[in-house]
Amino acid sequence: MINFHKDFLSKELCNIIINRYNSDDVLEDAVSVNNSTLEKVQNYNFNKRKIVKVSPETSSELKLVSSKILELINHNSEVKFEKIASFSFNKYREGDFLDWHSDLSEVRKGSTKTVVIELNEEYTGGEFDYIIDGINHSLDKNAGSIFIFDSTTKHRVREIKSGERFSLNCWPL
Repeated sequence: MINFHKDFLSKELCNIIINRYNSDDVLEDAVSVNNSTLEKVQNYNFNKRKIVKVSPETSSELKLVSSKILELINHNSEVKFEKIASFSFNKYREGDFLDWHSDLSEVRKGSTKTVVIELNEEYTGGEFDYIIDGINHSLDKNAGSIFIFDSTTKHRVREIKSGERFSLNCWPL
């Protein structure tokens, strides 16, 4: 099941995060992890986007986001999460996408939840899809929204048709 909260972050905070990490100096082509070998591989037919890993300690904004996420997921959870080790800032340009996958490499590191925060909505395409009980679902675009789901859930980001899509992901421990 997807836990969805609209307006989790303000549009102002989303824009601050985008402006801080949307830099060609730090963004790199995303790599994928082969679930069988755990080897990192470059596969543009599966994963075409730019990414940078950032610590919550790099800015007061990410410290705040980290605290808000932990408060939200621990509120009604039997399992208590203690920290967010890092965030993944993602930039999808026209033609970029991320194919169907689950976050098994993160499960192997000890995480059971995947968190996705949508930072903007000024693009076409780029829908976030997930599969529950064999049924494909799509989430509406909304800057500042947060999606929390089991890391074994299959999900994807469809191809961007125009504009740029920015998101922030993490895997609480």
